[in-house]
Amino acid sequence: MPPVTISGIPWLDALLVAMGAWGYLATFVGGTLENLFIAGSLVPGETVVLVVAAAAAKDPNVGILWVWVVSIIGTTVGSGYHLTVYWQSDPASVQFTVFDGTAWGDARTVPLTGGLTTNAAIALIRAMAVQN
Repeated sequence: MPPVTISGIPWLDALLVAMGAWGYLATFVGGTLENLFIAGSLVPGETVVLVVAAAAAKDPNVGILWVWVVSIIGTTVGSGYHLTVYWQSDPASVQFTVFDGTAWGDARTVPLTGGLTTNAAIALIRAMAVQN
């Protein structure tokens, strides 16, 4: 089988051919990571989408419409995630803070009582993080 020419750059063409149907996963992961706090500065999600779109233009197994849909879903998932960090600096409480996408919020404290143990407080913080 002769080499496939998509971009004219041999190493990029080899990557695009090897990607095949994995392009959808690459698009989703690229879009998601691009919109997460620290990972977003390291992952060029729009570049991933453009590369997969280029593959979709030449590869009948990858549809450009699905690349677009998957990139939207990945971007939505990544931008809707609010990183929550918790820690325990004293035995009487658990502290946490939430990153809203632009800045860290004020540290909040969950006081521990006889009915609210450390594990229960952490479970509560995690449950609130999932709802954000």
